[in-house]
This record gives sequence, structure tokens and C-alpha cells, in this order.
Amino acid sequence: MKFDPTAKDAGEKKMEFDTWPDGYYDAVVTAAEEGVSKKQNPQTVVELDVFDDANNRKQKVWDYMGAAAVWKIEMFMNACDLSDEFMSGDLDPAATIGKNIVVSLRTQPAKDGFKAKNTVKAYMKERPQPKSKAKPTGVPVQQQRQAAKAAPDQDCPF
Repeated sequence: MKFDPTAKDAGEKKMEFDTWPDGYYDAVVTAAEEGVSKKQNPQTVVELDVFDDANNRKQKVWDYMGAAAVWKIEMFMNACDLSDEFMSGDLDPAATIGKNIVVSLRTQPAKDGFKAKNTVKAYMKERPQPKSKAKPTGVPVQQQRQAAKAAPDQDCPF
């Protein structure tokens, strides 16, 4: 590839990432590899393409799972249909590439000179069903019990 290193904006253009609202998004695992954290602990680095279909946009999100974050590794492997492999205690990053999953994103506030960013809060196979806002009908159980104690038993002849 040929390019002009003296181009007016060479080296000046920076990638800007806008954070998305916290919520559930479809995603694809585009890369995953074993690595070592800054503290020299084993970790798996996962790269995701996350999709916001409502606004027709896509963003990259990276997640870092250390061996001590077993709860997150389990969620990730279950979402990737690798539940049986989870029990072996061995995460094969290559087996996760190309998997279609759902992620719950949250926004990590800006800190230490870094801008706010989206991070993965949870992994799942599909979006959770919205909770019903309908109020239950009928009489609460506690009121039913109190009424039963207070009312005389009319079927009993004695």
C-alpha cells in the first residue's frame, strides 16, 4: 500500500468513540486470544463487534477476563454454547470466534485521563424478556389467610 506521509492530517486524526446507552446489544466475537495482564496473571482478551440495529451502527468492544473471574468466564462460555467445555476448566479462545451472542453493556466513567467507554457487564445467548409492568390481580395471600382466621367456619356443625 502506498501513502503520502506528508498528508495534511497525517497522524492528527484520532479515532473517537462515543459511548452507547447501557443495555443489551447483539454481538459477534471477532477475536479472542490468551494473554497476560499487567500484573502478570493469565487472561483471555475478547474483541467484539457490537451492533445497535435501532441506530444502524457498530462498535468494537474489548473485554479482559482473568482466570480469577470464573463467574464472567462461565457467562461468556455459556453464551458461546461452550457450557460443557467450561467444566473442563479450559477456555479455548479459537472456539469462541464467530459466535453470535448478546452482551449487556455499561458505561465506565472517564478516569485517569481516559475517556468514558462501554464495557461488558454480562454475556448471554439471547436478550432477556422485558419484565411485565402489570400489577398482580386478586387478593394478596396474607390478606386471604387473615380473612380465613377471622371468619367462622360455616361448614363445621360444631
